[in-house]
Amino acid sequence: MQDSINQPVSSNECAHSQTVDDDQEGTTVCLNCCRVLDQLYFCNYEIGNGNGIDLYTSKDFCDSFIFLKDVCANSMIPYNIVSYAHDYFKVLKNNHLISGKNFSNKVIASYALYETLSNHSISRSAREIELITGTKCASLWKVENCLNLEEIIGNPEDFVERYCTALDIDFFKMKIIKGIVSNMSQFNDVWGFGGIRPDSIVAAVIYLYCKEINFKISMKSVCQVCSVSYGNIYKIVNRLPSKISKNISSLYVV
Repeated sequence: MQDSINQPVSSNECAHSQTVDDDQEGTTVCLNCCRVLDQLYFCNYEIGNGNGIDLYTSKDFCDSFIFLKDVCANSMIPYNIVSYAHDYFKVLKNNHLISGKNFSNKVIASYALYETLSNHSISRSAREIELITGTKCASLWKVENCLNLEEIIGNPEDFVERYCTALDIDFFKMKIIKGIVSNMSQFNDVWGFGGIRPDSIVAAVIYLYCKEINFKISMKSVCQVCSVSYGNIYKIVNRLPSKISKNISSLYVV
């Protein structure tokens, strides 16, 4: 009988739950798939863009990695998230839409962690990120506003927290609004919402729900925060059945 041989795990499938620090090479390596997850130590040289302008230093990467590692350890977030969040941090640092702004590495790393957790279906609200990183929600949204939301967000539900936070809508109301938006998706074809931008749908739901419960938020405020026009909101409202537009919370199912 042949001895069973442990097959190597694909780095794409591996959770990187077991790692070791290679002090000689200065890297963190996964014991299961042997992938080099990240640098532990960096040289002091600076990386330029070819025109003598420094985009970032390697020390920025090291400090941010340590920051993310500490945040995840203190918040019981899986260690493998550190590597993914740090990879995204480096992408953001190289993004010309971000590098032209005066964002601190801490703010960019905090946003990278928030998006990474969302992409890995680990539920952490923006307010929780604020609590564990010390980065204000407003700073997270400022980073995001520099990016093209249409490229990174395709689901209407993903807009809810961003807009509700900016409009000072509490968590309980936000939860109901998110449920309404989620349940509306099954009626997209029936109500003709197929070609309408997801942020417009969220804006309309926020406006209708706040109007229904007599929570004072003007349409002007909703339009400004959500960056949509009055016309787009009215278009959605007019396509909804009358009894639904007057009682939008009926779409919320616990």
